[in-house]
Amino acid sequence: MRHYFVFIFLFFSLYTFAQRVTGEVVDVDTGEKLPFVSILYNPDLKLGTTTDANGKFIIDDRKSITEVQISFIGYRSATFSRADIPSGNWVIELKSLQTELEEAVVNPGENPAMRIIRNAIARADSNDPDKYKTFTFKGYQKNLLTRNPDTTVSAKKQLSFIKSDTSTTIARHLMVSETVSQTKFKHPDKFKEIITGTRISGFKNSIFAIGAENFQYFGLYTDVINVLTEYYLTPLAKNADKKYFYILKDTIIDGTDSTFVMYYQPKIGSNFEGLKGEIHISTKGWAMEYSFAEPNYKGSIDFAIEHYYKQVDGEKWFPGRLSILVYVERLPLFDNPGFIFSDLFLDSVQINVPIADDEFDHVKRELSDDAPYVTEEFWQNNRPVVLDEKEEKTYAHMDSIGQKYKFDFIMSGLQNIYRGFFTIGDVELKVNKTIRYTGYEGIRVGAGIYTNSHFSKKIRFGGYYNYGFKDQHSKWGGLFEYFVDWKTDHKFTFEYFSDVMLPGVVDIKYYYNTNFWTSVWAQEMDRIDQISLGYKRRFFDHLTFEAKLKRYNLHANNAYRFINPYSRDQNPGQDFSFSEISLNWRWAFREKITSNFGHQISAGTDYPVLIFGYKKGLELLGGNYNYNHFEAGVWLVRYIR
Repeated sequence: MRHYFVFIFLFFSLYTFAQRVTGEVVDVDTGEKLPFVSILYNPDLKLGTTTDANGKFIIDDRKSITEVQISFIGYRSATFSRADIPSGNWVIELKSLQTELEEAVVNPGENPAMRIIRNAIARADSNDPDKYKTFTFKGYQKNLLTRNPDTTVSAKKQLSFIKSDTSTTIARHLMVSETVSQTKFKHPDKFKEIITGTRISGFKNSIFAIGAENFQYFGLYTDVINVLTEYYLTPLAKNADKKYFYILKDTIIDGTDSTFVMYYQPKIGSNFEGLKGEIHISTKGWAMEYSFAEPNYKGSIDFAIEHYYKQVDGEKWFPGRLSILVYVERLPLFDNPGFIFSDLFLDSVQINVPIADDEFDHVKRELSDDAPYVTEEFWQNNRPVVLDEKEEKTYAHMDSIGQKYKFDFIMSGLQNIYRGFFTIGDVELKVNKTIRYTGYEGIRVGAGIYTNSHFSKKIRFGGYYNYGFKDQHSKWGGLFEYFVDWKTDHKFTFEYFSDVMLPGVVDIKYYYNTNFWTSVWAQEMDRIDQISLGYKRRFFDHLTFEAKLKRYNLHANNAYRFINPYSRDQNPGQDFSFSEISLNWRWAFREKITSNFGHQISAGTDYPVLIFGYKKGLELLGGNYNYNHFEAGVWLVRYIR
């Protein structure tokens, strides 16, 4: 009897095994195994699977198969009946649409894809979220920095690996970060993002948020997208139908509506930076439902962009998930390449709802005070997807390292380094007052200590002392600031210093300290003793105004002499006394400003920055000169390829 049950068990095991279909999907020209190919069988029952990372697949029940449909981005779809399935290992060969396009010379009649794409281009403005009157949404964003020892893995494949968590080349990532934010927009340029939660592996309480605003796009409706240093014409740009070639791969019927699945790439012989990939166009407003893009010619830059869209309230289309992965040729501290991956989920979307203008200001991105301190319950309630095993391991590993090497303490000290300060508790140490070098002073050492927002949000004071070993002179100064409103940079300032300055330098302040390298090489500097009272405020979103009343003495350390034309009998000397009123205006249109713990960080603007200054010399308060002084400047940053 026992042998009978063993026989029955083996019989059913063999019978079950015999019903399985095993196979692999490969590129017909190269033999390359294709991972994550979509395999749909019995379309009426909507059963399906995908190939694994090695291009292999298994269908458990052969008898239930009536039809098998194979589809993969960039390849021609294939359909098979049950009679087409061999008894042994099934090798399915797919033909690349890239190859088909290269072989295509003449297309008889009108390409059906062209009518579809022209409809989509004609209605691009009505489907582009940036053209809507208003919108609001809640966003959850996850970013990964990943080392990948396999230099043959493309961004396209790595995107599939990361999104499916099937990559076996790494045990964990180098970094994971998460951000939850509330965003509102009003056409044409009013934008506000408030970050309500932020987390970065290695830190118990992250004092900053890693964003994807320099990577992510709300679709391919814009004519050109910028990835790193390259600019790419999109397949829905104006006149893109004259530059791109499109192939209609499939049509999905949904009631009275249809979705057209198309492959695209630049026409053969094109001489522009273009994309290739897949795009799904719905007859509901001729809008995008899905898009995938990668560079047509990778060169030194490789990336993959994948977007999913959905209709809000059955009308307007809006992104539901935006993913981008960018190849990094070599990571710091590693000899291997890597990838930066950003995944953004959007929900609670509202479109064309009333939003008052006073809900926006010059700060575009603001980190709330509670954002770094949210609980694990907050993340569980706001994550649309659970963390996978590698992400959990990354947090555990990096958090243990961060605790051991006190990452939080170091980051707390560095949180204002972009302003030139190193923070310790309630005070800040000014970096350039610690040690620096100038041609005139030689090595200059000392200290500059000032209070920060932890001490008070209304007042700030402090001072510095330095000594130059070459000129053998001391320098010192003190500062007191009272903030009426730190958000608009509305403040009063009282300052005194006894220091040196470059002769003949202009007062205009651009984005960067343009005098740094000049002072390094300068062999002559003037001595200045100055006391001043200042007022500063931001007006509107883009205009900053600053006024100062100054009284200063200048000692020229060179052979310069000045003879007053109105008092020629006066003995010329090297010491000059001035009383001066200065007025300065700075206009930076659409400047990108992030607010972080009471400090505002400018990421610049795509438009010219205009600066204008006026000084009036007064023969009052000990001043000996009456003059008018005008300064004007334009600052524009452009990366030229």
